[in-house]
Amino acid sequence: MMFEGGAKSVFAPLCGKSLDLIWMYNRGHTVVGAEIAEQAVQELFSEKKLDVHVQHVEGVGPLYKVPRPAFVITEEGWAVLPHDH
Repeated sequence: MMFEGGAKSVFAPLCGKSLDLIWMYNRGHTVVGAEIAEQAVQELFSEKKLDVHVQHVEGVGPLYKVPRPAFVITEEGWAVLPHDH
């Protein structure tokens, strides 16, 4: 069984709009992705009808965030998140 022992934090570099991200998110895992193609990020949230909030972080770029369980994708490379995410 994948992810035994409860919810995990998952990092997905170059995630695009992979359905694996949604699968993990829907099972309560914290999902963090990094993607450089803005269109892919926007399409993922739009197609899955997720209520996304965009936060612009200096030096990081836009963070696309869905409330808990956390689902965050950044377009500008790697993101550092607070421990409560």
